[in-house]
Amino acid sequence: MKKTPYQTKMWAVMRDGETYMILPSLGEAETHLGLWSKNGFSSHTWGIKPVTVRFQHETPSERKRRLARHVQAVVQLNQAIAHQHG
Repeated sequence: MKKTPYQTKMWAVMRDGETYMILPSLGEAETHLGLWSKNGFSSHTWGIKPVTVRFQHETPSERKRRLARHVQAVVQLNQAIAHQHG
């Protein structure tokens, strides 16, 4: 039996149409959008869009441990995106 992956809605900060950073809340995404876009004075085109992030199926205890690692997971995800865009 195939287990359904856990998925959640997050927010992607977009730079020139490509994902720059993924954040868990719209408030955090808007804050970073203002910082990175220099409040509209950046030479890049910035925006925010909702994204669905999928995780492997997990038990309740595994999910609790993952949520406890929330900050580290966001850091690692953003590092991976930064390396991808070099």
